[in-house]
Amino acid sequence: MDVKRNQRFTALEEKNSQVDQKYYDMMKNCRALSGEDYEVYVMRLINIGCRPLGDIEWRVESDDTGKNNVAATL
Repeated sequence: MDVKRNQRFTALEEKNSQVDQKYYDMMKNCRALSGEDYEVYVMRLINIGCRPLGDIEWRVESDDTGKNNVAATL
């Protein structure tokens, strides 16, 4: 009984780690590049399936991070 239960938990952990890695990989792509203009940022994110931050939020985030790795929303 415990073996079957452990196998079930192992399968769930593997599935969750795949989702986490997929999410992590997507978030790496859904960030602004250093020195990237807002218009370029928006078009690039739309083309790869991410939803960019609004202009005001993008400015606040870029000021906070020195325009490096501004996060997009999903």
